[in-house]
Amino acid sequence: MSVNQKSTALFIGGLLETTTPEMLTNYFSQFGEIKGVNLIIDWVTGKSKRCAIVSCQESITVEKIMSSNPHCIEGKHVRVDVADENRRGTKIVRTTKIY
Repeated sequence: MSVNQKSTALFIGGLLETTTPEMLTNYFSQFGEIKGVNLIIDWVTGKSKRCAIVSCQESITVEKIMSSNPHCIEGKHVRVDVADENRRGTKIVRTTKIY
């Protein structure tokens, strides 16, 4: 997905389980102002799903981050992509049993 004027969110994948939102904020703040970090947590186990959404204040920050690949957090190379804002909050649940 290409960076457009409205893109202010990034998907970060391949994180270590020990990565915290503060670590992500500290790392990505070097490129510009970060509005927030949402570390994705498995609601059953309470453990990190090893990915996050980073919200940037401006789209120029997203452009700076995307142009400086590769990114290394806690000594591990991570995947950084522009988040698909159309899929925000989507979850597909399929079941064959109805009670």
